Amino acid sequence: MPLKLISAITVLGGCASLRLTIYDPISYKNLTDLKAQVIALYESFEDPEIDPHAVYDTKLKFAQAYEYEKGKGVGNEQTIHQISNIREEFDRHVNLRKKGRVWTKDFAADKIESVTRDFDNAIQTEQEKNKERKKP
Repeated sequence: MPLKLISAITVLGGCASLRLTIYDPISYKNLTDLKAQVIALYESFEDPEIDPHAVYDTKLKFAQAYEYEKGKGVGNEQTIHQISNIREEFDRHVNLRKKGRVWTKDFAADKIESVTRDFDNAIQTEQEKNKERKKP
C-alpha cells in the first residue's frame, strides 16, 4: 500500500512541474502563426490584386485568437487589448489596400515593421505573465 501511495505522489508531482511553461502554448502559437500570416499578407499587398480568401482567413484567425484570450478571464486584459489593437490596425491596412492603393516595397516594409513590433510586444506580455505565475 505505501509503495502505491509514494508512486502516485511521485507521478502527480512530476505532472505538476510540467504545467509551468514560459508561454501558454496556445497563445504563443496563435500569436506567432498570426504574425507570420499578417506579414505574408502585407507582402502580397504589393501585387495588383488582393486575395479576399487570405484576408478573410486572417480576420477569422484574429477572431479566434481574441476569443481564446478573452476566455482565459481575469488577468488577461492586457493581451486581449493588444490583440484588439493589432486587429484594428490590420483592418485599417486592409481597408486602405482595398481602396485600390497598391503598396510600394517601402510602404509594406514600414507596415510589416510596425505589426511585427506589435506582435512581439503581445508575445512578450504573455511571457511576462507566465513568469509572474512561476514566482513562489
